[in-house]
Amino acid sequence: MDFRCPWCFALSVILIRLDLFLGGSTRHELKRDMACSELLPGQYKCSPPIIDKRTQQPKNCSLETLTARVECKPAPGIHCNGKLFTGHEVGFEKEVPCNFVSGYRFDSVLILSVFGGIFGLDRFYLGYPALACLKVATVGGFGLWYLWDIFFIATGTVVPANGSSFYYPYYDPPVTLLKNSNVTFHAS
Repeated sequence: MDFRCPWCFALSVILIRLDLFLGGSTRHELKRDMACSELLPGQYKCSPPIIDKRTQQPKNCSLETLTARVECKPAPGIHCNGKLFTGHEVGFEKEVPCNFVSGYRFDSVLILSVFGGIFGLDRFYLGYPALACLKVATVGGFGLWYLWDIFFIATGTVVPANGSSFYYPYYDPPVTLLKNSNVTFHAS
């Protein structure tokens, strides 16, 4: 709208107030038959998962899908699944990601790599006994393999032999490997 003239601005304010007084236009009406699982973020709140103290992952983590289900409550006044919610009822369950953890600690393997990597202690710990024996026989691959392993363990490239993730507290930032693919953006 062009507000160069004062009466144009006043007219637009009057029209907006009249629209609100009459109940708003049809473009603002809510869809009444939507599923609660289709709500937008901010229209619901999910309870945090119950964390297993031994694995530091959600207790109901599925090893097949690597997800755990948490209960979500729609915000007060939200209408979904044919029901009006007050904010206290569970409306749906949402899946959150989790990891398969078998007890290998990232900090332990990094310390073993720095202080005992020349003797293959890091590879023994991670479950690679053949590589560890080779590393011992070559005194850390003449020092190069030792430095190479410190770098790759620190960046998360070397993982436990059983395919599990490293153990780290649930609310700490995880160690993730950054990958480059065809969809990676390269600024030039």
